[in-house]
Amino acid sequence: MENLYGSNNPNILDNYGATGLDSDGLKTDGSTKTNVSPKTNSLVRKAPVPKEPPRYDSVDIAFVFVVPVLGFLFIKLAAAPALTQANMGAGISVFTLCFVVGVLIWLMKNGVKPSRSAWLGLAVVLLTGAYFSIYQNIVIQLLALPLLMALAAYAVTLLGERRIDKGAGDYLHFDLYGALLAIPFSNFGKLLAICGDRMSKIKKSRNVLMVLLGLVIALPVAIYVGSLLQSADAAFELVWRSFIGRFKLDDIVVTICQITISIPVSMYLFGMVYGTVKHRGEPHMSREEAEGTAEKAKLLPLYLMIGGVTPLLVLYLIFFFSQTAYFLSAFRGVLPRGLIYSEYARRGFFELCNVCVVNLIVTAMLGLFTKDNKNSLISRVYGCLLALFSMAMIVMSLSKMLMYINVYGLTPLRVYTSWFMVFLFLLFAMVIVKHIRPGFHLLKYCVCCGVVMFLLLGYADSDRIIAEYNVEAYRSGKVEELDVRQLNELGSAAAPYLLSILTDENMPDEYRRQAGDALYARIQSIGRRGEYKRDDWRSATIAGYREKKLLTENKERIQGFRHAQGFRH
Repeated sequence: MENLYGSNNPNILDNYGATGLDSDGLKTDGSTKTNVSPKTNSLVRKAPVPKEPPRYDSVDIAFVFVVPVLGFLFIKLAAAPALTQANMGAGISVFTLCFVVGVLIWLMKNGVKPSRSAWLGLAVVLLTGAYFSIYQNIVIQLLALPLLMALAAYAVTLLGERRIDKGAGDYLHFDLYGALLAIPFSNFGKLLAICGDRMSKIKKSRNVLMVLLGLVIALPVAIYVGSLLQSADAAFELVWRSFIGRFKLDDIVVTICQITISIPVSMYLFGMVYGTVKHRGEPHMSREEAEGTAEKAKLLPLYLMIGGVTPLLVLYLIFFFSQTAYFLSAFRGVLPRGLIYSEYARRGFFELCNVCVVNLIVTAMLGLFTKDNKNSLISRVYGCLLALFSMAMIVMSLSKMLMYINVYGLTPLRVYTSWFMVFLFLLFAMVIVKHIRPGFHLLKYCVCCGVVMFLLLGYADSDRIIAEYNVEAYRSGKVEELDVRQLNELGSAAAPYLLSILTDENMPDEYRRQAGDALYARIQSIGRRGEYKRDDWRSATIAGYREKKLLTENKERIQGFRHAQGFRH
């Protein structure tokens, strides 16, 4: 039977039924997005509706002028001192405060009410930023700077409620990717777009921009011509030098470079906050998408991983049984025969540290790349055994390190390594909890633990602890030698203890001489460190201020001691 449109093929459905359209060529669900032509049996699409130009409110326009100031402050206060002289201080703290206040005002003006977790995140950002203005430990500062950037980006995510899994934190790594990369770069050009939009609507502002651009272009030409004219006429030379002498050419060049570099920084910061507040740019990944991405990464069969981990567990078991008397002597503080303390500690400590790091990597692979590991009892048992062996090795390592410290004192490397091992111990403990209670949010608590421990390390003022322990241990006879040169490398916190060595007549003359040399060198270095010197407020710290005050008050005593020792100052 021939159908309505002349086809004898019974398999061809009625055009209206096949397309879900009624006799008027409209969709049966009532929508009018697509029409069909019954005569031509073809879909007729409506012309696309032109997109409306983006609209920017007054708050966005106002912060177009605020964010470039923040970008310049970042370069001027934080990046420039850090990159030129590796001195970081109050400048970073001031920038952090300005950034937090600016972002809060922007979000509140957009009707965003910060949650408790957002307030907590901002508090951690401010606490991390405040460290730079209090202590002067370049190692911790270099580690704290990228941590501060990550925390600030994540705090913006908390403020804008753009997390994938609110509260749990199981997909925190995806949130950080969005906060640091996806959202900022998806909105990287928004700052210039809003500027261009405003300029196109206000003719006068466009003229002003052209004038400013012409001035910038003409500035180097004018300076060059002026230098030529001063060579041609003596009278003009006096006028030119009196005018140009007020400005340092180096400072002008540095400022121009800082403004130029601050432009992409401002675009990044604006894109980060704008994309978070307006939910623009990279689409927010759903929980289901995150779970799907995590599942796709699980490529390794479970029994492949079991076969790979079993030899490690057997090795650890043999290790503990065969070396018990040798390594467990660290718990009793007993030194094995034929070894000195330094050889004993070095021989075991760093090897065990490396083994624990390998175990951490294997544990991560078990959790991230192994199929069906959540519901497998054998996988959980293997994970717990690996973590337990690692924790036992960490306790051994720390026992050996404590024995070494009791004989030779503290150094920054010993403190940092011990801190790292304690952190690993807590990580493996949380891994065990995760295997016992699968609902435990491992990633969230590991990150929180790392941030808290890092802040404790920083605010504990490890330089002061090292200097105080070594000096008091030598005075009490606990250690036989005192490394004064190593104390001098600790930074501002060591100045009071160097002065106590200098003024202690019971100290050996060699130690007092070394302390005097170190203190005199510090006096000479104050105010002589180039553009970003120690007394520059951008790199100033409370510890540095106390050191400067101490050295100034005791300058005559230090120089008098050097006179008595036959030195010239």
